[in-house]
Amino acid sequence: MTGASIFGVSGTGTTRSVTVLTGTGSGTIRLDVRNTATINDAAGNAVVGPYIGGETYTIVKP
Repeated sequence: MTGASIFGVSGTGTTRSVTVLTGTGSGTIRLDVRNTATINDAAGNAVVGPYIGGETYTIVKP
């Protein structure tokens, strides 16, 4: 798979939905957070990365 990218992030409170464009071809995707990302919790505390433990999704295109 090539050209996959994050299209948008939405949500409120503690829940977020991430919309991903899957590009071309088949393959797997997973949302990772780099240690250089700037993410803060509701109290303003920095969320320490990296995070690479999410689910992996398999995309199969005809």
